[in-house]
Amino acid sequence: MLELKWGSKSLCVPMHRITRIQSSNKGVDVYLQGAGRPQWADVSFSKVEEMLDEEYFLRISRGLLVQMNYILCMEQNICRFRDGTSSLISRREKKDIRRKYNDFLFRGMMEEEENE
Repeated sequence: MLELKWGSKSLCVPMHRITRIQSSNKGVDVYLQGAGRPQWADVSFSKVEEMLDEEYFLRISRGLLVQMNYILCMEQNICRFRDGTSSLISRREKKDIRRKYNDFLFRGMMEEEENE
């Protein structure tokens, strides 16, 4: 579970339902699988990024974290998502982003082989 608290309010969501988190209006928009609209929380993007496991979540550009299972593919400068949308990949960190994503895919393949 990801629990975000600010003031007297809080937002608690299952990690596996999060598709992406985007910086928005001095807080973050949390996009959930199967939900039409994102849920907003008055929490800094950097604080949320610290709370997430970087084995499953990847910052692909400034202010955008994506659950790697939600990524459909990465092209040269674009990351395409399973819902048909896409985002530019940070030019400065493109090599590191692609390496982390490829490591994630490789771990998934290894786990599948072990389970067979």
